[in-house]
Amino acid sequence: AKGRIATLEVDHETLVADHRGLKGRITHMEQIVLELEQVAAKLRIEASEKVKDVRERVWQLTSENANLQETCDALRREGVRLTEGLEAQQREREWEMARSDDLMTRSNDLEAQLSEAHSLLLLQHAPP
Repeated sequence: AKGRIATLEVDHETLVADHRGLKGRITHMEQIVLELEQVAAKLRIEASEKVKDVRERVWQLTSENANLQETCDALRREGVRLTEGLEAQQREREWEMARSDDLMTRSNDLEAQLSEAHSLLLLQHAPP
């Protein structure tokens, strides 16, 4: 019985030592878990700030894109207006050129008629 008691006492001491070791490991693991939770909380805050920054930037880019689209549309309308104006000026120039050619032709015809009339007058008043 004494041997059995001694064995139980050794087993008890071993269990107490194991318990202390496990308790130390559990405490250490709890400390690691606490540190991980702190890191996770910090990362959540950083992620939240990043998401906020990204949302802000997306909003800015969306607004900037809308402004650029409006500018592009205005420039496109101005380009159409200018093109139409240039086309109208070109048509007017072409009409003026055709009118000028017509007037030049009529002037040449009148000059020929005048020259012919002048020649006839000279012939009529020429001495026989």
